Amino acid sequence: MKRLNLNFLLLLIGVVILSSCGPNISKFSHDGEGFAKLQDEFKAKFGADAYYTDIAINFTPGDSHGSGLGCNVTVTNDPASLKMDEWVYNSYTNWKNTADVTLEIEGDSSPEEFMYQLGDEFDLRKVGELIVESKKKLAEEKQIENAVLNLAMMKTPDSDAATETDIVIILKPENGGTTFTFRYALDGTLQSVN
Repeated sequence: MKRLNLNFLLLLIGVVILSSCGPNISKFSHDGEGFAKLQDEFKAKFGADAYYTDIAINFTPGDSHGSGLGCNVTVTNDPASLKMDEWVYNSYTNWKNTADVTLEIEGDSSPEEFMYQLGDEFDLRKVGELIVESKKKLAEEKQIENAVLNLAMMKTPDSDAATETDIVIILKPENGGTTFTFRYALDGTLQSVN
């Protein structure tokens, strides 16, 4: 009986260890709910009041090495310093600070004009909803069912205010092939499809 309990205990510990290694990709579904959870993760990692210039979320389907969720984020908690950090996330290395970024701002502009905070106008939930909308549009107009997310991005233009930020969503057929790029204004208005 002791041997059976020990084997069961070892099995249970193994399951717990395996299930805790790396992120649970399924908790970040490619819709409004999943991206709202991702936004909460960003706020937990960088702070609720952090300022961003770039957020790129990519996804590689499959179970092989290199598949899963990846994020590139340029962020600061002190916009006046003009210093930002670039962070990269993938399921194998988790978060890693990969670069220090220094902004150059000409004229009387404040750094905050070129940055955004998550929530309200800059909401990842909205990005997730636009992914769903883009997939529907692809199914209706191109008869491509089950398209998958390749990249979702909110990037501040280099020479414009953060209010000019576009939401870019790149989808591809489930089995690979041509990518389709959807560009939206912050309010969700479709600007172009390529």
